[in-house]
Amino acid sequence: MVSWNDGETSSDSVLPLPDEVDEEPHRPTTIEDKDWSGIDATGKHLCKDGNAPERLVVFDGLNTGRRFYGCTEKEGNNCGVVEWVDNEWPYALKNSLTKLWALYKEAKAVRIRDNLTNEEKISKLEAEMKML
Repeated sequence: MVSWNDGETSSDSVLPLPDEVDEEPHRPTTIEDKDWSGIDATGKHLCKDGNAPERLVVFDGLNTGRRFYGCTEKEGNNCGVVEWVDNEWPYALKNSLTKLWALYKEAKAVRIRDNLTNEEKISKLEAEMKML
């Protein structure tokens, strides 16, 4: 049996999952998938406005990779997710996705701070060069 001790146990690493219940419908951020895209012309799934929905795949958050039928309206009266195609992800996967997205957001924030710091340094150097 494999064992290791890196100071963290599985119970230590469980993050509370964000509340998934939104008060207003929304369309999650999506990613293109050539195998699951386009308008659903079967007539089996309809938006609240009676239009045929799009076939979409969630890009970020706890539902990353889940396929769904979503409203075609980009803004305004978007009724959000019309129907999920894939079952809800298991808790362990949701926990992993929560951690991965937190790491991504942290790394992105660090890059932004570094870029701002470097931009300030470059501005100071350019100002010094003009003085010379």
